[in-house]
Amino acid sequence: MERALSNVRRGSLAVLIGVLCVSGRSLAAPVAPPAGSDAVMRRAELPPVATEARFLAQQEPLVPVTPTAQTPDPEKPAPSPQQEEELEEVTVQGTRSYRVKRSSTATKTDTDVMDVPQSIQIVPQQVLLDQNVNTLTEALRNVASVTTEFRDGTGADFYAARGFQIGADNIRLDGFRTSTRTELYNVGIEQVEVLKGPSAVLYGDMEPGGLINLVSKKPQPVPFGTVALNVGSYGNVWTTLDTTGPLNAAKTLTYRLSTRQESANSFRDLVNGNKFFVAPALSWQISERLRWDLRVGYQYLFRVSEFGLIAPTREFSSVNTLPLNRFYGEPSDNVTSYQTNVTSTLEYKFGDDWTLRNLLGYSGYRVIWQPTQPLAVLEDGRTLERNQFVFDETTERYNAELNLTGRFATGAVRHQLFAGIDYTRSSRPSVFLDGPTTPIDLYNPVYTNPPRSLQPTSGSASDSSEFNNRFGISLQDQIDLGDNFKLLLGGRYSFYDAGRYQELPPQAPTFNNAQRFSPRVGAVWRPTDWLSLYASYSDAFTPASGRSATGQLFKPITGTQYEVGAKAELFGGGLLATVALYELTKQNVLTRDPDNPQFSIQTGEVQSKGFEVDLSGRPLPGWDIYASYAYVDARFTRDNVIAPGTEVGGVPRNTLSLWSKYEFGGDLRGLSVGAGLYWSDNRWNVFSTANLFQVPGYTTFDAMVAYRFDPRWKVQVNLKNLFNRRYYTDSDDSLVFIPPGAPTTVDVSLSYTF
Repeated sequence: MERALSNVRRGSLAVLIGVLCVSGRSLAAPVAPPAGSDAVMRRAELPPVATEARFLAQQEPLVPVTPTAQTPDPEKPAPSPQQEEELEEVTVQGTRSYRVKRSSTATKTDTDVMDVPQSIQIVPQQVLLDQNVNTLTEALRNVASVTTEFRDGTGADFYAARGFQIGADNIRLDGFRTSTRTELYNVGIEQVEVLKGPSAVLYGDMEPGGLINLVSKKPQPVPFGTVALNVGSYGNVWTTLDTTGPLNAAKTLTYRLSTRQESANSFRDLVNGNKFFVAPALSWQISERLRWDLRVGYQYLFRVSEFGLIAPTREFSSVNTLPLNRFYGEPSDNVTSYQTNVTSTLEYKFGDDWTLRNLLGYSGYRVIWQPTQPLAVLEDGRTLERNQFVFDETTERYNAELNLTGRFATGAVRHQLFAGIDYTRSSRPSVFLDGPTTPIDLYNPVYTNPPRSLQPTSGSASDSSEFNNRFGISLQDQIDLGDNFKLLLGGRYSFYDAGRYQELPPQAPTFNNAQRFSPRVGAVWRPTDWLSLYASYSDAFTPASGRSATGQLFKPITGTQYEVGAKAELFGGGLLATVALYELTKQNVLTRDPDNPQFSIQTGEVQSKGFEVDLSGRPLPGWDIYASYAYVDARFTRDNVIAPGTEVGGVPRNTLSLWSKYEFGGDLRGLSVGAGLYWSDNRWNVFSTANLFQVPGYTTFDAMVAYRFDPRWKVQVNLKNLFNRRYYTDSDDSLVFIPPGAPTTVDVSLSYTF
């Protein structure tokens, strides 16, 4: 407790000093709305907000708009002092929407989501704030067909989309390959965009399930800032600062600073830690046509490592005999990580229709992991065998892109063109040492805290290094044929080469390379302004490492998707509804060679079929809703080990999420309440060649109440797992790694806008 309070004092002091030093202005300065708006809503749909004129710019959440200079009309006389007094009390209408109308993730051009022939779901900043989202996992619970497949001992979650595992290359920051983990800090992220299905035509090799793109907050030319303090269950405390504004009188140089400091504790015994995040950004309008943006992000994390609960017998239900908070590692177990991301974008406009962009990026991630790992429960049903290991890995990625976008016409046909080349180099050296340690009693654990002096001779050890180079050329044309009919045609040629060196134990280096053309075809028909019908075909590929028994390199693992769907703008455009049906097949999957069991052959296949429904927006004044439902049937269709028809582990057949918020008016103006639920169907175990047992499904409920009692001050209370449901997110096939969900948690936050 003393350490937590100390962290609170340091974090709060750091934030308050940052407010004074970075903003360089009085706390009473006018406030501009934050970035991230998508469209101005109709007046009838927006609740009125009355306040004094001097506080109008401080209203959050007003609809953000890009400020433009306005020249006074010389024919209109200036208001008299009397008139100025009469204007002191006014009504402002505006809101931050649950709906985002445009995105660049799906096409790398600014496109109305109604014109994208593929399902894309965007979780906007306001949903993240209202739900008090703190991890990427919490954000993705809102997205249809995206689920948590398993969690490792570092606390990081791994995801599946439409039945297929989301690899590291499927998670991007502003479109860049990065080493982003599952921490998600609202203070630095504007929204989370998920493109469902393959997207190789724009992003290169990756798993076919989908792409997750975290869109960072950008500098704004008008001063704005928020400082917040959050106190939660189990001693969780964090402070945040987000401030932006101009650095010169002409407002051609702007900045943004987002930071968060957290004392991260847990409902699990002995599990605690600290986190720190900071992301400064600059934007420089060098000339009317030339603009440069720079963003740097740094994140430090320290936490006690843990693997969850254990099933004492081969029955999954036996895990319920153990307390939810029971810890089976050692107090000295820990994981420490350091992450740095740097992105630079130089943009030049050739008139109004053509833009050339140069993007450069660096991502570095180092993790030092020292856990005690569960191995197996002995026949007595209470003695757990364990081992300890040390893992030290550093990942570095260098990215470069050159993109050209433009609009032109060929007769009556209009085009929006994207052409790009990109290159990525990645390296990943790692060291691993492990050895046995003392067992522990499941029902009466005694922590011995053995010293960590593992040597290569005490168990297994490895010292290896991997690298890969990726290069691609993409071309895409969005064609407007008139009569509300649009085509999307795209293709990419990708080059990939990789290598692996291992010194301990000594192994000969291995190398792999691949080339692949990836097409994309889509069509959109809008019979009315509010309805969009679409169909598409898209492609994905993932390089396969290793060689066959004959010494041949494996071909890339491929994925193909057929998708049809409909998107509708309902309630006068306030609510967006999307329905999608798809068939996604992954081919050239590695499976055991029946003639040479120590080798693999590429005859495996996995197929996923399903449909999704999602809703987002404001159907009625004051009422916001964000909801999704997904049905996923993912199965192995060809394999030499896994029986055809076996369901993919870790993927629930049905999931449903619903979140709704209401903002009161009249005498209750300033008050808002929200509630939601998340339901997951049963799922089979992961890491097995057979469906051995099912992790039970579950339903959790959340709630929120917030009150803005002043244009600047806001208090919010969030309750998660409101009815204290005991549930588990996944399990491995040995039943010694079962992460439990958190019981009821309460977070209270106080924010000040300046």
